[in-house]
Amino acid sequence: MTTGFANVMWQGDACSQVLQSLELASSPARALNVTGPETFSIRETALAFGRLLGKEAVITGRRMVWGI
Repeated sequence: MTTGFANVMWQGDACSQVLQSLELASSPARALNVTGPETFSIRETALAFGRLLGKEAVITGRRMVWGI
């Protein structure tokens, strides 16, 4: 797996943050972290989804294959 961890936020929160951040827009652009420092494990999340769906998550290489 090439991506081990990720930051995630709800789409509605992302849209809200974008609209609230418009007044901070500048040129050149500057980075703005709206998700926070927390990350989650892609592997652990895939395994949890597998359990919830009653499938075995098989993580290999660059893609994930769901067992049948």
